[in-house]
Amino acid sequence: MAGKAFGFELGKLRLGTVPFTAKNRQALDVAQGIPKDYFLFGLVMRLQFRLGISGGTTNGTPFAEAGQSLIEQMEISGNHKVYGDLVRTRLAGFHVYQMGNIRGGYLHERTVSIAAATPVQLAPNGINAQYTGAATLSGAIANYDMSITYEYHLAPPRVRTVEQLMFLLDPPFWNSLNLFIDWGDATNLINGGDRTLALTSFGSATGIPSLVIWRIIAKLKGDRYKVNPIPIKETFLSILATVSQTDTLVTNLNVGNFIRSIHLVTGTVSAAGQAKVGDNFLTEQGYIGSNGQTAGGTIGNTPFFSRIKVKKDDILLRDLEWVPLQEYEGDAKDQSLFTTPAGWACLEFSEGVTGTTVGNAMDTRQIALQNLKFTLEGDITGAANQRVHVIHTELAGIPIFQSGSTESVS
Repeated sequence: MAGKAFGFELGKLRLGTVPFTAKNRQALDVAQGIPKDYFLFGLVMRLQFRLGISGGTTNGTPFAEAGQSLIEQMEISGNHKVYGDLVRTRLAGFHVYQMGNIRGGYLHERTVSIAAATPVQLAPNGINAQYTGAATLSGAIANYDMSITYEYHLAPPRVRTVEQLMFLLDPPFWNSLNLFIDWGDATNLINGGDRTLALTSFGSATGIPSLVIWRIIAKLKGDRYKVNPIPIKETFLSILATVSQTDTLVTNLNVGNFIRSIHLVTGTVSAAGQAKVGDNFLTEQGYIGSNGQTAGGTIGNTPFFSRIKVKKDDILLRDLEWVPLQEYEGDAKDQSLFTTPAGWACLEFSEGVTGTTVGNAMDTRQIALQNLKFTLEGDITGAANQRVHVIHTELAGIPIFQSGSTESVS
């Protein structure tokens, strides 16, 4: 590839809608799924609905991720011309929402103040709150109009642009590719109580919730078929963590690819299990990030991890006392710009500040070939109905740039 320059410009095109059917899976309403005319840099999804609460005598309690958790799970999958049947993305709806804010650097606008009594979700503050009702949702009788934007980066965030080019989602190389939404219902938003819950269209007492999707397209300036993007896979494991333990195995980590990062989400799920897929957190545990462990005594929320270890065949690769901003994705942790949402943490394997490269992502291919162990361990504070979500961001390969090559993007 030496001497060949590639570039792309970004555009935004309306993709379509996914119809709402409570507690069912629905696909994008485009006949052939995701169109195959452009490579994709990302997706932007706008969910709007009204939650009407009436009747009864006892208020319920909003779930920790009430609003964005109406989407229980998002999946992008299909049949690739080279790799066969492949899942590109399988994440909970609130995973996509929170990761979009973390990776996009919007937390300084969207994180509830740590002085709040229950700062359990990313709810826009001040002038940023005018487009969403998430901050005011309660179990009391009222109509709550909610508008929530999910921003999903399909190319790796916070890396050099020339590397993002090599990880675009490549619909032209798929035989079939579609976006699937697993919908919840009103019980994904409010827990308990005896009020009547009704979901209708935004600003109306009738209709149904709507989900409109735009695609961020990458218009390649060179021949698109001379760029063969490397697949990325983002999936999560839900692990039981019901008792506190010291120096214990939390879970085996995925092997066989290059791991860019591992996000951890911890919280308590509803014993009734309202979510059909994934989990629906009643509360999220631990102010992991710039809120700091010391805030636990004041706010009354103890971090899930007090120490965390990553081992390769019982050999320590990471052994950390969990302190504010010790781990974070990309350059934000170095510059101390943002706060992380309650219950969230990140193990970042592509370290660095501006200009971060995927070149030092964790290579687990030999671990898989040699049938070795790759484990997440540590000291944890577990509780009844407690779970931890382990979100793997895996790269199928790492681009190699020849010395003196002129690959570039604009």
